[in-house]
Amino acid sequence: MNKTIKSYPDIDIQHEDAKVVNEEKEKSSFSLDKRVVRDLEECWMEIRKLSGSKRVSKTLLIEVSFLLAFCEFKNKKVDSDFYKEILLMIEEGKK
Repeated sequence: MNKTIKSYPDIDIQHEDAKVVNEEKEKSSFSLDKRVVRDLEECWMEIRKLSGSKRVSKTLLIEVSFLLAFCEFKNKKVDSDFYKEILLMIEEGKK
């Protein structure tokens, strides 16, 4: 069963189609490569230090990353780095 969690205030990430709006969130689960989880932890801690804000969460990092990747794909389709990386991972047998 999915739970609704508290949302973040409006965050403009420099693209008109990629805006995190103040709306309800839905909890979701994913299986990630251990390297990706380690990189997420490192990036999260570094951004918190650089920004001086404890409001920076892993959820926020993932949400902004998704929005940026989806915007790039929306604009560039098969020429996007996002799409190209997916194809590379499929070729390597990763899911």
